[in-house]
Amino acid sequence: MSDNFYEFKYQQSYLGELWYKTDKKILAFHGSAQVFKGEDVLRLMRGFGRSCQNPRGGTCRKWINYSFHDLSAKKLMGANSGTIQFHTPHVSEDPFFVTGAKLVFGQGTNEWNIGPLILNNEMLASMDYDRIIEAMQKKEKFKTKVVYNGDNDRDEEQSHKHGDIEIELDFFPACDMKLNMVSPEFNRKYLFDSETGSVRIEARVNDDFPEKYARDLAWSVPEKAGSSVRFIPEDRKGRQITIIYEGLPEYNKDLGNTVITVEGDAGSICGKLTARQNVQLFFERDKPSSFDPSQPNWFYYWMQTAAGHGQKVGKDVFYRGNGEGCEPERRIQGYHDTRMDDDGRFHGDSYVNICNLITNLNKDLRYSYVLDFPKSASGIDAFAIIVLHELAHRKHWAEWWNPRGGRPIAGRYIDESGHVIYVDKDQDYIPDELEVALGYDKTKYSTFPPWIDTMHDEHHLTYKTAEGWAVGSADHEDWAYPGKQWPKSD
Repeated sequence: MSDNFYEFKYQQSYLGELWYKTDKKILAFHGSAQVFKGEDVLRLMRGFGRSCQNPRGGTCRKWINYSFHDLSAKKLMGANSGTIQFHTPHVSEDPFFVTGAKLVFGQGTNEWNIGPLILNNEMLASMDYDRIIEAMQKKEKFKTKVVYNGDNDRDEEQSHKHGDIEIELDFFPACDMKLNMVSPEFNRKYLFDSETGSVRIEARVNDDFPEKYARDLAWSVPEKAGSSVRFIPEDRKGRQITIIYEGLPEYNKDLGNTVITVEGDAGSICGKLTARQNVQLFFERDKPSSFDPSQPNWFYYWMQTAAGHGQKVGKDVFYRGNGEGCEPERRIQGYHDTRMDDDGRFHGDSYVNICNLITNLNKDLRYSYVLDFPKSASGIDAFAIIVLHELAHRKHWAEWWNPRGGRPIAGRYIDESGHVIYVDKDQDYIPDELEVALGYDKTKYSTFPPWIDTMHDEHHLTYKTAEGWAVGSADHEDWAYPGKQWPKSD
């Protein structure tokens, strides 16, 4: 069987740096350690190219493409070139980068480990300092060929004897300008004014950004449904800008994090530069909603968060304020309205009412209750627990009693024949057949010591259900002031 031979191309990523001095004409091209195989010997080198099958007389009848194959040591009979490319180079502190350095190795007889490659103009006359510096200054390519033999390398074992290297350096200048937004600071908090319904943001870039480019900087912020945005100046251009959002956003998701962007062209060297800064927009917690003045902002926006438990305002949950059932003197935070007729039967959808928590709870919205031990929550967490508590009541009534014909009177039903059917002998509003499985005593109105007069077992169960709310889980959605992300103490 005849040996195959290969047409082989090899390209290797290679980290390199160009170092030079300005007080003396000394420069050096330094590359990190890599292994390069001589052109005429290939040993276990991964590459790509074409394989010649069944060569006769040095002539190939059929070439087969291959890639990433291990190649055994074969005498090379086809044309070949090897290249090493230099990426992510660095040039001292002078504002020039070098990229695209290409080394093309000529004929060699032995495998060659170049170790750390160092080419400098002290050893290699073709590394002309003035020509390279000129290429750097003009942002041009520099090309040269180095005749590389034993005399070029002080370490004879590292030499690539009697070969040559084509070196190509492609210079481009580094941008010496920086565009930064120096005002406002990162995550600065802004509050929509309750009187004007607007928020005003002043922004500017660094003073040392060249004026010839600064005058054409363009500013932008995201649009927000329900709110309009305007800029001073109106063309949105310049070193500094005034941004005014007029009207609170319709959706809670459009409050909070808001990214200000400024960008502009900074010439052929730097190209397009961009700077961004995040600010946070908040609403006044206790003010009336712009979209439904009968609701306070906290109810309007918090119902759109996880604290609203996915319920729909106007269908599942209503804001009752200090209306019927929510009178301040009663201190009730909410109640479930199952809309029953006198006989205890439902005549419509059940829903939940939330009262004015400022008057019926306290101005700090701090909520406390006792089960196994005293517990408390505040702000959006208190709201979430109160809503979940009332939803649990609604669920119990809808699932336990409506299918049976409505709420039992004194724990019993009377069927059409006049027979008395007891379903809740202890009158704790949990069906007797469910109590044991739920952890309650079906003979007791209050299985656990009550801490309020109405602590029957069904009421205790709603507290336990609401206790499942993970306090803090909606903090990241709370854009109220005062609130979890902007306490009054800040």
